[in-house]
Formats: sequence, structure tokens, C-alpha cells
Amino acid sequence: IEVIDLAVRKVLVSAGPFKYGDEAEFKVTVYNQGSIPMKEIKMVDSMGVGLDYVAGCILIEGNTITESILNNKVYYTISQSDMPGDTALVQGDSVCVTYKAIIRQVIPSTDISAWDNQTQITEVTDFRDLPYTGDIDGDFGDTFSPEDTQPETEDDDNINGDNITMGEDLDSKDPVRVRIYDVALRKVLRMPDTVYATGDEVELLIKVYNQGNQSLTNIEVTDYLPTTMT
Repeated sequence: IEVIDLAVRKVLVSAGPFKYGDEAEFKVTVYNQGSIPMKEIKMVDSMGVGLDYVAGCILIEGNTITESILNNKVYYTISQSDMPGDTALVQGDSVCVTYKAIIRQVIPSTDISAWDNQTQITEVTDFRDLPYTGDIDGDFGDTFSPEDTQPETEDDDNINGDNITMGEDLDSKDPVRVRIYDVALRKVLRMPDTVYATGDEVELLIKVYNQGNQSLTNIEVTDYLPTTMT
């Protein structure tokens, strides 16, 4: 029985914590879980607005390849010459892709997906030069939707999903999230137009902003008062 079945796992190689302007390295592994050798795999990586792909840095099994970039999406092809042993990707085998992106600040940062990076297969060609736009689990493509597996959830990195149950992983695509911790504060006078005299009480307002993509608790704020205030 001929079975077309491919899976993708994407992980963040670089260890945080990160600063804006740092490069984050990603690793994409494509698995052939079917019975047909694949000689060409077309891929797309879609990055949030907080990630800038470093052009020309993509490597497949250590070899540099040519990519195309459009609307913060990176398109590339894994060819037979890039496969382990310079042969088609056979059942049970895998091939690895690595590249880097620069972490950028996003203001306002109300969308936690701003630093997400999604990968999926768009098309494959088998050893007989027959193309496929989907496999046994579902259709390939170059779009992502809220129904797709989200980063840091139970199905993230699952390469054995069959897409039968709503919410179960379609394993020909996979996301990863760069964890961003960014806290800011603003301090203002509650009544800035008031003329104060010595001995008057002054009310100050401090507002803390979470500008990253991680939930924060137990935020400690230290307030330094001048010697003229008690």
C-alpha cells in the first residue's frame, strides 16, 4: 500500500533570555512517515512581526540553499541533493533545516503571536516525479489559522497527529514561540496641574505594562523617593 505521510517539528535552538536585536536560531526537521520516497519537499516558514529573517542564512544538513522571501514568509525547497546520502527521503528518515531570525520590539504588543514562527509543507514530489499537495493527514498549504496547533500547547511538536479530531495536530505544520519578557512602567502625578506647597500630600500613580508574550505574576516594584519627600 502506498502511503503519503510527512511530518514537521520546529524547535528553538537558541537559549534565552533574549534582548531585542538578538538572533534566534530555529531548527526544522521533516520526517517521512509514509511508504514512498520523496525527492523534493517545498516548505514555507511564516514569522510574526517581531521576527526578521536573516537572509541567506538557511542551511539544509549544513549546506546553504537559496530561499525567497515575501510578506515575512520564507519559501525554500529541500531537494534530493540536500537529503542524507544524496538520495530521496525514504520511510523513517528525516532531514534538518536551520536558520536565524532577529528579534524585534513590537509596540503595541497586544498580540502574543508577534514572536511566533510557523512552518509547514506546501508540496512534495516523490521519486517518480509525481507531485502531492497533501498527505494522509490532510492538505498542505501556506496559510495558518486559529484552528492550527498553537505554540506551547499539548499538541505542539507532535509528529503523530492524524487531524481526525478537531484541535488535534496536523503534523505537516508546526509552530514555535520565542518567549519574550518585557516589562515597562510609567509614573505620573494624579493631579499634575495642582500647585503644591511644603507639607502637602502628593498622590502618584504607577502603571506597569506587560510588553512581552508571557503572563507575569508577583511583579516587584521599588520606588525611590528623594530626601525632600517622605
